[in-house]
Amino acid sequence: MCIRDRTVFSAGRDGSICRLHFTDFHSAPTISGLQRLGDVVSLIEGVVVTPFGLVVHGTRSSNYVVYDTARRCTLLQAKCGGSKRPMDLRIGHDTEGQLESLELGFYKDGNVNLHSVCIAGDWSMSAALGGEFHGREVVDIALLQASAGNFTLLTASEDTTIRIVRGSPNETRTIFSLEGHTSSVRSLCLCDDLIFSAGGAAEMICWRIVDSTLANPPSQMGSFQLENALEEVVTRCLGVRAVSLPNGRYLVAVGVSDATIALISYDRATSEFVQTARLKHQHGPVLSLEIGWLEGGNKLAMVTGCTDGTVAVWAVDGPDFQSGELKSVVDGCHQSGVNSISLSTEDPSCMLRFASGGDDQAVTVTTVGHNLESSQLQCTLHTAAVRGVKLVGEYAVSTGADQRLALWTLQGNNLVLLHMMCIEVADISTLAVSYTHLRAHETPEHLVCRLLLEKKKKKKNKHIIKEYRKRH
Repeated sequence: MCIRDRTVFSAGRDGSICRLHFTDFHSAPTISGLQRLGDVVSLIEGVVVTPFGLVVHGTRSSNYVVYDTARRCTLLQAKCGGSKRPMDLRIGHDTEGQLESLELGFYKDGNVNLHSVCIAGDWSMSAALGGEFHGREVVDIALLQASAGNFTLLTASEDTTIRIVRGSPNETRTIFSLEGHTSSVRSLCLCDDLIFSAGGAAEMICWRIVDSTLANPPSQMGSFQLENALEEVVTRCLGVRAVSLPNGRYLVAVGVSDATIALISYDRATSEFVQTARLKHQHGPVLSLEIGWLEGGNKLAMVTGCTDGTVAVWAVDGPDFQSGELKSVVDGCHQSGVNSISLSTEDPSCMLRFASGGDDQAVTVTTVGHNLESSQLQCTLHTAAVRGVKLVGEYAVSTGADQRLALWTLQGNNLVLLHMMCIEVADISTLAVSYTHLRAHETPEHLVCRLLLEKKKKKKNKHIIKEYRKRH
């Protein structure tokens, strides 16, 4: 156990480091984060705080390991035979508090073994094969800012962290890494200056962007674990969306792996979460959802996609929008899981319109009328599961595991392909679109997707893949 400022770091035999934060030393601490390192150090003997992060040391199997969590590298590893033997580790620091040397001594087979490692010097002298990023899959992204060639975005990963990435035509780098989730982070949502993140262990966290320039990392405002979860280890939040309400309150909708949708009220002033409803109708995990204001700005609509290919349309109403009423279930949107949904309520001729992408390789645009009648346009041009879709007015963008990025437009009863391109990003998980700056340059990582309207001007011959009649 060690302490720095008002944060206590504790570790033990479970291979995890727990962060306890004290606002003052006269009140109980709050848990501000949990970092699991069992795959590197299974029995942690000690934690050292450096200016750039934590260094942990302990045993894994028959090895003694010293691991730098900030650089994600092993500084020393020696075969000591396990933890139950006399041993000692000396850690040397320089005048700036950085690690300078490591000396490990232990008794084994009748001998005293000494291992010494000098790690002083400039770390930047080592050539990096690639930029630092998540250690596991990136499953969701959200755009903070986008302009000509430059972008700032959030990435969520299975490694339990959220990264803030800033990019330009010449460089892409991580500026902050947010730690606080105890399991994988599955979904992100931006609402005003708040970030809502949700994932494994039925857990959700709210972060606040302190300043728009991101000179400082977002601060954690509060966390919440869903009630009535089946089991903490299996129940996961698969999607999260939020809208702002009057008086500094927010409505947060969460799609859950137990086939429910949780409606949660968040109070900005007190940083408190209150679950107001748990909606259940669909027969499988809720993979995707969107929520938005209907025309007039006094009613909320929500669409949720399920693993069985159906999409449910809900009206969120009641005092402070604390309850939900099922209005319609749209069958036939997809033959299997609905991976992504994008909602639009701007067209006064209908109640709402949404685009969806599924495991059946289809892109579907569904229009729901004021009398809840629905019609669909569908195309299966993708050759693998569609992982991301975005609907902006009469345009739609889609991408999938086939590494294709497609731009569509709606023209009457037709779903028209304007342009398609192949990208080098393999195993695509999601899509984020910047439509506030339509002539932005694409980044090498293709994380910012430009609506290719210039392609429409240059190519007068539009290719209609197929004419689809409305089906009710």
